[in-house]
Amino acid sequence: MHVEVISIGTELITGRVSDTNSNFLIRELRKIGLPVNLLTIVGDDEHGLENVFDAALARSDVVITSGGLGSTHDDLTKRCAVKVFNRKLILSEEALDNIKKKFEQNRFQMPTSVQKQALVPRRSVLIPNKYGIAPGFICEEKGMLVICLPGVPKEMIQMWSDEVRAFLTGKFGGVNQEKTILVRTCGLMEMEVNDILAALSGREGLTWTLTAGSEGVDVEFFYKPPRLDFCDQDVTKLKAEIKELLGKSIYAWISSSMEELVGNLLMERNMTVAIAESCTGGLTAHRLTQVTGSSKYFEMGFVTYSNRSKQELLDVRAETLNKYGAVSSNVALEMAIGAKTKACADMGLGITGIAGPGGGSEEKPVGLAYCAISSIKGCSCQSFRFMGDRDAIKMKCSQAGLNMIRQHLEERNTE
Repeated sequence: MHVEVISIGTELITGRVSDTNSNFLIRELRKIGLPVNLLTIVGDDEHGLENVFDAALARSDVVITSGGLGSTHDDLTKRCAVKVFNRKLILSEEALDNIKKKFEQNRFQMPTSVQKQALVPRRSVLIPNKYGIAPGFICEEKGMLVICLPGVPKEMIQMWSDEVRAFLTGKFGGVNQEKTILVRTCGLMEMEVNDILAALSGREGLTWTLTAGSEGVDVEFFYKPPRLDFCDQDVTKLKAEIKELLGKSIYAWISSSMEELVGNLLMERNMTVAIAESCTGGLTAHRLTQVTGSSKYFEMGFVTYSNRSKQELLDVRAETLNKYGAVSSNVALEMAIGAKTKACADMGLGITGIAGPGGGSEEKPVGLAYCAISSIKGCSCQSFRFMGDRDAIKMKCSQAGLNMIRQHLEERNTE
């Protein structure tokens, strides 16, 4: 089965408005076993829209559109749909009554032009609009299905939730529903994750996509079980295989951020943390304090950019700075110890590095960073080499530091 989504609106192709509707529809369609094969974005151009409709109906079994159902000159979806289906627009008394009621409830006089929105293709199924004026509709012709929804996100989501999802599930109920597994990783490059997951290649019904960013590599698995009688144990077994392959690089199985996860772990263990940052300029403390309830575990943050501030605020020794340099494991460790001690916290994190684009050398290149942890268990430090621009390197340093806290807390819980 070929499923296509069409997002309509000149504001989408000019970049003035982000196309969030297609993202929502694509994810929702996957949940009911109807993965989308193609997404098209087209402006408010009648000729262009007709061409898109013709092409979509020639290659797709299901076409879902969003946008272009209003009463202004650039709302062309209905006009193009009736041309493709060779139908006429007729006045829907039901739609007109709904529109009149909305104006009466809000004590507004209804403009005559608004009645245009009560026109729908002949022999179509009306989709009521609870929040707005323009109704949606469903057309079927020669085995092809077209569902037209408004472009306002709140209205589109309501129609999907109240009407469209149940309609499609009932019509295509025999289709195996796809299971989605999201895995968030940290510490591995995209190609490393790709090579590791090669062990799953060829698995029937299993595909995945990789999304690399400054916070790590996210992997979204799509599993369409080959059997109709599959059970949750099949998905559990698959997750165990993924965990075995990716190991400690996995920090979440849901869309939670690293700072949310670290905050939850600190609260669960009733521990506090203090952070000393150099190259990240307070980014790590900012991320942690973006989480609601962070005052329960975040004690203090130090932004010690200069050597003098490292000595005066964190008691980093001058001899350590002179011998090893500010970007070194020795300084990172003393920063972590100083943060923990000065804040009377259970844990201290120290981050130092070279964010670039200048300041690097052959011995210490741009992207070099050290993150250190100090706790009752002792101290540890890791070195990293990150690629990217200044913002990317700062985020990667911050993520690495939070990931060290995460790993430290999880290991502590297993002892």
